[in-house]
Amino acid sequence: MAGYWVRDYRTLTAKASGSMTAWGLDDFVRPRSFSPVEASRAELEGLAQLYRAEARTRLLKAEAGVLPAMARRSETIADLERGWEAFRDTSGEAVLVQDLLLLLKKSGDHSRWLGVYLDVAYRRPTEELIGLFADDALEIAGASGRLPEVTAALRHVLEIPIEFPGKRRLEAPVATVSHSDSREVAPHLL
Repeated sequence: MAGYWVRDYRTLTAKASGSMTAWGLDDFVRPRSFSPVEASRAELEGLAQLYRAEARTRLLKAEAGVLPAMARRSETIADLERGWEAFRDTSGEAVLVQDLLLLLKKSGDHSRWLGVYLDVAYRRPTEELIGLFADDALEIAGASGRLPEVTAALRHVLEIPIEFPGKRRLEAPVATVSHSDSREVAPHLL
């Protein structure tokens, strides 16, 4: 069954990416197991990495053209959003979301940035990118008035009782926000 999904994602990736590159899936997949499930998971992640590499290539090729930087970024953001939907709830999702967050921040689209980050934080809270982008999330949320929303999401992630790669990265930023919140509240109590 898993083989059919990989084939569908291959077809979708080829159609959605619209660029033919010199890379093949074998350049992005490292077999880790003889298990068919693990092999399918590795192929999905490899397809997501291939999709990201093609999106980056198109962005770099467009930089040599006449399109303004904002238009190039907008096209790449739309491309990455299509890929994000295609790889949603797979191991390849985080690969695409990372580039999507970087480009959304660079384009100044803070509302969409927070929407993507919070979506992933609540659906896939143990993904390492939640910790990687925690400082950015708090900074953007503070500037856009959505700090309580992001702080609540990060506290939710920290309450997960197991250890995972990005958890330690969350502790300091959330503690800093909690400490500054208590300093702001204390004068009002006097």
